[in-house]
Formats: sequence, C-alpha cells, structure tokens
Amino acid sequence: MASLNQREQELEAIFSISPDGIVTVSPQGFIQSINPAFLSMTGFKRDNLANLTEQAFDNYLDQMCHPASPYLNRTPEQQNVNQKIYVMNLSKGLTKTLNQNTHPLKKLLVLTRTDRQIDNTILSKVLYFRDITVETEITEMKSEFLATAAHELRTPMASVFGFSELLLSRQFDTETTREILSTIHQQSATLITLLSQLLDLARIGMDFALTKQPLLDIVNRAINELLVPGDPRRIKRHQLTGNYSVFADADRLRQVITNVLSNAYKYSTTDHIDISIKQRQINDQAEVGIVIRDRGMGLDEEQLKHIFIRFWRANNIGNIPGTGLGMSLVKEIMELHQGQVEITSKPGTGTTVILWLKQISADAVVTKS
Repeated sequence: MASLNQREQELEAIFSISPDGIVTVSPQGFIQSINPAFLSMTGFKRDNLANLTEQAFDNYLDQMCHPASPYLNRTPEQQNVNQKIYVMNLSKGLTKTLNQNTHPLKKLLVLTRTDRQIDNTILSKVLYFRDITVETEITEMKSEFLATAAHELRTPMASVFGFSELLLSRQFDTETTREILSTIHQQSATLITLLSQLLDLARIGMDFALTKQPLLDIVNRAINELLVPGDPRRIKRHQLTGNYSVFADADRLRQVITNVLSNAYKYSTTDHIDISIKQRQINDQAEVGIVIRDRGMGLDEEQLKHIFIRFWRANNIGNIPGTGLGMSLVKEIMELHQGQVEITSKPGTGTTVILWLKQISADAVVTKS
C-alpha cells in the first residue's frame, strides 16, 4: 500500500506540472481531476466541468468547438480510434494569436484516451490533450512558402528557356540577338538572386553566433562592399563616429544593411542615400539605430503593412526587378539579434529604415547563441 501511495503521489506531481492538458475520469464515469494546463489551453473554468460525466464532458467540448473533419484527412493506417481533434471555436474566444503580424489560427487540440493503471489496477481513464496549433501553422506556412517559391521560380525559368529556345531555332540580326541575350542574362540574374535568398531563408538560425562587435566597423564594411570603384551611386555618411558595441553576427548584420541599402538605391530617384547613427533609451536598455534614408518613390500606409511578407512587392514599382524576399530576410535576421526594424515612408518623398540594436557596455562578456 505504501508503494501504491508513493507512485500515486509521483503521478499527481507529473499531472500538475505537465505542459499538456490532462483530465481524468473516475471508474464511475465522472470527471475526477483537471490539471492547470488544460484550463490554460482551453480557457475553460474548473467549476463548469466539476462533477460532469464523461459523456457530458464530451458534449461540452463538441459545443465549444468547430467540426474537426478538415483536419482528419488521414489514411486508415494513420487513424487512431482513441484520438479526436478538436478545433476551438473562435466565436467563444478560445483561441490565441500566435503572432501579431499574422492572422489568428483556430486552436487545435488532439485528445487521446487511455487508462491509468498501477499494478494492473485501473484507477481512472485519462483524457490527454495536446495543443498542435503551432505545428499546424508551421506546416501550413511551409506549404504556402513552397508553393509561392515554385511560382516565383517558374517565371524567370520559363523566360530563360523560351528565349534560349528561340535563339536555337531561328536566326536573328545582331541587335535582336543582343536584346534576347540581354533578357536571358537579366532573368538568369533574377534566378540567382532568388535562389540565394531562398537559401538564406532556409539557413536562418543555423551557425548563427552573437559576439561583441564594433557596430561602425560592420556598417562601413557593408557600405564599402556595396559600392564598387566607379559606381555613380553615393552614400552620405553622417556622424559615423563613436564607440558603439553590440552583440551581433557580423556577416548576417552586414547582409541586413546591404539589403536595406540595395532597396534604397533600387527605389530611389536620386543617386545618393543618407546613413547615420542615432541612440535611444528603452526603460533601462540603451539602443543604437542604423538610420538609412532614401528619397525614392516611398510607400503608403497600406503598403507598409505588407513590406515584411515574403514575395510581396508594391504595385507602383513598374519594371524594377526584385524577389520580394529582401525585407523579410531583414526582419528575421533582426529578430535573431533581438532587434527591431522601424520604417517610415511617404509616397513621393522616400523611405527611412532604422535598424535598432541593443547597445552593450565596453566591459560586457562575450556570449554566443
């Protein structure tokens, strides 16, 4: 009996701290206990569930949820008769917003029924709930991303194939041949850029190391690598002096700066861009911002809402080439730095991008992540 009580206490401890929802049903068929995780993930109140029969509890769940049939398209081998998927009803407020920049998803809970036994004695039936909302969102995002990537790759590939086939099948004068080759070259460059950015997105978070870095060294190197000798473009550096230290992956942060500068040139109506440094204090944290300003076509408020969406491009850019991945890369890399991207823009006057990073003191300890 002492051994049985000890094991019972151990199970109760696990029951209380489990991150998954657990509801137990007594041998007589009544709800026996409910752990905090279940109440947290569903928003249910313990008082509403107390003393319900298992059937009444099932009916209550059915009333509070949407039909789960769209999520049960499984082969017979994948189906489990002891499992059921519940889709929490948005109208009841039983959902969470996974990301402020994305639409709220219905909360998906997988219920698995099993018996709770000790020494072959059935103590209760266990209803085990696992929240699969996040993994469902990730699966949907992956599918959407792959479909969009395939669509974006298809256009330049079809162009390269079609024009090269045209050159192989017909004879053209020198000027026409050069125009066709120029188109092939341009579309090939688009393909290379798109594939490179897709690979960058796939590698985000891999081999990412934050070390103490002098910020201005990274900024100046990004500028120097972007402008080749004889380049007519100009970058005006304003007050790029001082000792600003940040924790950063130098290569990735340089990539962020390069992406923003490239966009500034691409969509600017003048041949120079302004870059400067500013500081601010958020609570007790000092932050330093890399300010990049152009005088280009600018964006309106509605366009700004979409600027970080993968493959999105504004409808006022005409024939300016691009992949629509640059700013999504900027945002994701900045988030890995625990930084922020602040953008202000107005049609016809240009865009200002500020890359905010946490500033560290000179004696801070170097860390990696």
